Formats: sequence, structure tokens, C-alpha cells
Amino acid sequence: MQSVTKQQIKSLAERVSKYHIHIDSSQLTHSQYNIPVTLKNDELLLFNSQTRALIKLTAIEYKQLNDISLLPSAQLKYFFSNGFLVYKNANELEQLEMQFSRIRTDNSSLSLTLAPSLGCNLACGYCFQGVEKAQDKFDAKVSQAIIDHLEMQKHELNHLSITWYGGEPLMAKPALLKLADRMIALCDMNKIGYGSSIVTNGYLLTVETALELYARRCTWAQITIDGPQEIHDQMRPKLNGHGSYKKIIENIQAVVTQTPLAISTRVNVGQNNLEHCEALLYELHQLGLAETGRFSLYFAPIDASTAESGEAFNQSLSKKIFNQKILEFTRLGQKLGLIRPKSAPNSFLGMCVAAKNNGLVVSANGDLHKCWETMHDPQKKIGTIFDYNKALESRNNQLWQQWSPFDNDTCRACKILPLCGGFCSHRFVYHGEGDQKSTPCPDWKWNTAENIFSRALNAGVVKKEEWLDSQVTIDTKISGDRHNTNSLKKSQQILHNKLNELGYKDNTIIHIQSVG
Repeated sequence: MQSVTKQQIKSLAERVSKYHIHIDSSQLTHSQYNIPVTLKNDELLLFNSQTRALIKLTAIEYKQLNDISLLPSAQLKYFFSNGFLVYKNANELEQLEMQFSRIRTDNSSLSLTLAPSLGCNLACGYCFQGVEKAQDKFDAKVSQAIIDHLEMQKHELNHLSITWYGGEPLMAKPALLKLADRMIALCDMNKIGYGSSIVTNGYLLTVETALELYARRCTWAQITIDGPQEIHDQMRPKLNGHGSYKKIIENIQAVVTQTPLAISTRVNVGQNNLEHCEALLYELHQLGLAETGRFSLYFAPIDASTAESGEAFNQSLSKKIFNQKILEFTRLGQKLGLIRPKSAPNSFLGMCVAAKNNGLVVSANGDLHKCWETMHDPQKKIGTIFDYNKALESRNNQLWQQWSPFDNDTCRACKILPLCGGFCSHRFVYHGEGDQKSTPCPDWKWNTAENIFSRALNAGVVKKEEWLDSQVTIDTKISGDRHNTNSLKKSQQILHNKLNELGYKDNTIIHIQSVG
């Protein structure tokens, strides 16, 4: 639903009235997913996280909405049809959980994260896989097992989504390209949609390689740049200690100007590069990358999410500091054309491979995982691609299958749950093995009001000067409480209790020290 101005209420409601909807206002109440953002001059924005509807209201209009009996018929129909009003007997949380379950258990789409190489040509000190990596690469046996798995599922599949990952996946480019050709042929023969992307450090992403990937329906690549050259080379050096920045930037420039492959640049932000992010934005802007229309950028926190995260334990920022600073950088990036306007996600942010029943991570040696953040640790595998049915029955698999954001009070009470869906199940399932600052709540939780205002601003509904500083989300928590160590500990205990009740007896619970 696009942002709507108050002048459009009447015309929209008239369109709704064509369907002769009779609504009894006495049977309605306000949606629990309404989020108001107060503006100057007694106006406000109202956003519904379930329908993604957004509207600007005067104080009088908002007062009418609060007293439903005062609403004229046209407005009543508009607010109801866009989810701001719901029936009193509607259980929105229950409906949302059913929606989450439907998407989670949908077997018509298969998501595979494939790591053709566990080795890497860089030595990033904060990598959650650790610096010392296994050197396994896909062999014919693993590739054939992946094809066999697709053959087994082909009759119920409508779409196959592939993410190439590593290590550095391009260190096994021949195996990657060969397997991609085989998967595409299988999908085309069985009328299954196919799409892919690649997460690469960019050092090996030449124009030739980009064209080879694009020819195999890989439409975009994620590449990490952690600052201007000096900073990036300190944080993401080659294995021999030399810098990687110059080559990666040259590759990005060539790819976005000479190929149709899009580049999404990730900037991992920690204590070592926080003060250099602004300089990086200006540097990338001067290169003219945004003008191609195939370059974008976003910021992510350096998280010590695993025990192997190395320098991340010292580099990671508090979520408050990170989200405060990233707001500033994001606004600058949008001004420079490097960062796209903020939009509400179409589905749950947390509906990744780990959360979906029909999602798998296949390591280079054939091990199966549910999350790429466990792929380096064989103790956390759910099984192997050579015996998929056995993997489904494993306790490690059930950790992911039984996890649900609807099992904990913090998520259940959250006003952005329809957007988030728990965001990162790994932060729940294995929280405590990394830094305690590694919590799951996304930026929509930390910057709720700011993101809503940004949407309205980009739609031309508000002006910059209408922002009210008292609405800063970090201080107001307008979408509810955020997860902390104690809430995650409770969630983890609930998960292990569920497994024990199902007969998966294992007393290995990750103990998390309370921080008050």
C-alpha cells in the first residue's frame, strides 16, 4: 500500500463503497498494529504494519478515528479496508501466526544456499566463520546429490531460489557454473522458476565472471566494502596481508558499467570504521556508481554471533549507538543516490532459509545446515545432503523447525511483528555462543518512527521540517520492547522444552549470563 494523503481518503473510500460493504462501527476496534508518529502542527502519520498502509491525519481526524462512532461512513470504510480498524472478535496475533505458518510450510518454493567453496582469499578478522577456514570445494558427488534432491522435489516445486555463498564461492567457479547449468536445465524441463544471487567479496568478480553468472540467471551480487582504502584494507586484507580494496573497487566499477549484474554493497560497521563511513559514501559517490542504476548500498552491524567471530567481540557496537549513527549515514547515502528509499518489506524479514521448512544450506563437503552462520561448525549441521530424510529427523533440525517468534512475549507484543517475524532465528537458537550484544531485532525496531517518516517523505506526504525530535524511536520504543539477553534466554528455554516434550532429549542448553 503506497503512502496516502488525507485528501485521498474520500476517493479511496468511494472506490471501496462500490462493493456495497456494510460496516457496523460498533463491531470494530483499532488494530494492534497501528503505529502513530506525531508531527509538528498537531498532525500525525499512522502506519499499519500488517497491511503496510500509511496515511497522514490531522488531530481532528485522529480524534475521530479514536472514537470510531464519530467516523463518517467514507472514512470508516477506508480505515477498515486498510487494516487500521478490525473486527472486535478478530484475533490479529492468531491470524498473523497462521500467515507465518503458511509461508513457512509452503513447499512450492525451495531456497538453497550453496557454498561451493569453504575457503576464502581474504582474512577478515571479524568473520563469524573464523580466519582459519576449511578448504573443501564441491566435488562431483556433492553436486550430484544436490541434483538428486531437486529431482526428488521437482513435482511440487514452482520456484527454486539459489544463493551462492562461501567462504568465497568464486574460488570454485567451474563447479559453481557447472552446477548452475544443471539446475537451470532441470528447472526449465519441469517448468520451475529459477533465480539466483551471489555473496562474494568481489576480488574475483571480473566482467567475464559477472557475464557468466548473469547468463545463468544470477541477477545481483553482494559485495562488502568496509571503508575508504586504508580502513578497508585493514579490516579485509588478503591472506598474504596485502590490501584488497583497489581490486574490488575496480571490479565493481567495471561490472556495473559493462554488465547487467547489479551490485548491492554491504558496509559492516564496528568501532574501527564507524567514523569513516561518511568518507566512504562520498568516495563511492565520486566514482559515479549510483548513476548506473545497478549499484546500491546498505549498512550492517559487525556482530560477534558465533564463538569464532574473532575481532568482532572487540569491534561490535551497542545496538543503540549503531542505529543512531546509521540513521545519519543512511540519510546522507540517500541524498547521494547510493541508498534507496526505505520501504516496508513485502513479507516477514525473518522468513529466511533458516526459518522456512523448505530451505537448506549445503556446505562444500555436503553437510546440511539451516543457517549460513553455522556452516563452519560441523557440530551444528542437521545432517548431510546424502541422507536428507535422516537430516529431517535430527535434533539440530528440530531446533530450527520448532523455533517460532510467537513463543516469546517480546515478539508477541511487538507492533512490527508483521514486518519482522523474528528477523533472525539464529540469534534465538544459538544466542549465548557469541557476544551478548548480538540480538535479533532489526532496524525497523530501533528506527520505527524514522522509517515511517522516511516513507512518507519519499512519497511527498510530509516535509523534513515536520519531523518532531521527541519521536526518536531509540528513546520512545513506539513499537514495544526490544529483545535483550534475558528475553532470549527465556525464548531459548522454551525452545528446548518443546524439543524435550517431542522426545528429543538433550540437556545442552546454552547458558547466558544475565545482564540485568
